[in-house]
Amino acid sequence: MLSLLAAAVFLALSGPFGTYVDFGLFERFQFWVASIAAAGLFIHTVVHFALMISSSSRRLTVIAILVGTALGSVPATAAIMEIYSYLSQTPIGVDRFPFMWSNVTLIGIIISMTQFWPHIMAAGPKQSETPSDAVEPVEEPAPDIRFNVPILARLPNCVEPNKIVSFSMQDHYVELMTVKGPHLLLMRFADALDLLGDMQGLRIHRSHWVSHIHLNGLEKEGRKMLAVLSDGRKLPVSATYLDQVRTHLKEKSAT
Repeated sequence: MLSLLAAAVFLALSGPFGTYVDFGLFERFQFWVASIAAAGLFIHTVVHFALMISSSSRRLTVIAILVGTALGSVPATAAIMEIYSYLSQTPIGVDRFPFMWSNVTLIGIIISMTQFWPHIMAAGPKQSETPSDAVEPVEEPAPDIRFNVPILARLPNCVEPNKIVSFSMQDHYVELMTVKGPHLLLMRFADALDLLGDMQGLRIHRSHWVSHIHLNGLEKEGRKMLAVLSDGRKLPVSATYLDQVRTHLKEKSAT
């Protein structure tokens, strides 16, 4: 909200795209607040949907953002034209649509690439086939876990079920932490839990889930209870799930 207002103030004072001539200061401010809000709503919604249906490849993620921004700019441009016509009391001809759409798309791409940059960086590059003369990396022995884990389809091929440590909710994303590092998934936390399939783990907080094999202990820090994970991180445990965590740790220590 603060960034929207700051952008509207800057654009109202500078008056780009002819708004300095067509509107007074207050009208310019109204126009830019309404235009930024409308464009942001349409473009963000379409880009968000495009990312949900795209693969985890970095190249396809960038393409999804570009295509989503271009498509979202169509209704955004129409809304901006209506706002402009209403405030200026002068209808804008349909022939101006392509020019305005190109401007909205260009600005939208810059903003979208900045806003969704963490998602681009989290998407792994497309896996290439290993050359025949390449030396295969030596992996440490892992349990033979063969079960259905649908969320693996959203991750690079190198991620195995036993390497998944935890899930954490981060705004519109789910941060999936593996033993080799994090992956960001653009989805709801509840949807991520539904895609765990046969994977065994515990929800320890409204924003955190941990794998059974990577939950190593429980610590008290002040009035907070923290789950100690195999990678050394500590995540908060809410009172709702505390008994389940304690029960699992007792069972784990007994085996």
